[in-house]
Amino acid sequence: MTTYRPAAICKRGHVISGAIEPGTEIQSRCHRCGAPVLTACAKCSHRLRGRAQNVGGNLTVPEFCDSCGAPHPWLSREGRIYLLQNLLDDEELDPATALEVREQLDALRDSSLSTDDQRKRWEKVKQLAPGFWEKSGARTILETVVSAGIKTALGL
Repeated sequence: MTTYRPAAICKRGHVISGAIEPGTEIQSRCHRCGAPVLTACAKCSHRLRGRAQNVGGNLTVPEFCDSCGAPHPWLSREGRIYLLQNLLDDEELDPATALEVREQLDALRDSSLSTDDQRKRWEKVKQLAPGFWEKSGARTILETVVSAGIKTALGL
């Protein structure tokens, strides 16, 4: 089993330290953007995962807590789609519908899709899984990845 060092990462996702040494004082604000520096998950207080023990190199910033699975504040568009897919797993959809919604979400990870294509795909998700769409947690996440023009078209 791999052991990971604790990390210090600002709320915007800038790595302050990928391997905090015991007793090291960590700055409270990011030197690049001024955002608060975090060392633990906001939901469960588990340390932020840094580099593997005795491994050098750059840290790949984790988007989710490796203890409770909560998203970190710097979660990307792709991470938000993954979060929606995780919520979709809890929906009571028939397998074919769930697969079709998952395919739409997979396509929506691509931020270079045209606005019209994004709108059509979000409309398809809304049509296929209206309960999922209205679920409070899913709706909040949806609103963070859907552009203003598409929100209007979808009635958000």
